Amino acid sequence: MDIILDSYPFGGCNTSLDAFNFNKIVITLPSEKLNGRFTFGFYKKMEIHEPIAIDANDYVYKAVKFANDIKLREQIENKIKDKKYLLFEEKESIETWKEMLINLSS
Repeated sequence: MDIILDSYPFGGCNTSLDAFNFNKIVITLPSEKLNGRFTFGFYKKMEIHEPIAIDANDYVYKAVKFANDIKLREQIENKIKDKKYLLFEEKESIETWKEMLINLSS
């Protein structure tokens, strides 16, 4: 596939992570509910903003743009490749969970 569309309003989590693992773009339109904001949060963590739509028209525009503009698509795929470690090798969450579990057992 060239791009993935994040389903609205539910959104993806594991599917988006799978896509990022293969350096693929997920076009997302964040919803107001938590389950529709995971992909948005992943992009924020990676500091990538181009595939995040602001409304339904922008979602369609970005989907068509990234599907047809190979150079732009490759630029964003390279950004994902370079920054996905921020998702997959992130240590801060592990330490936070560890501290919480230690505090709960005390």
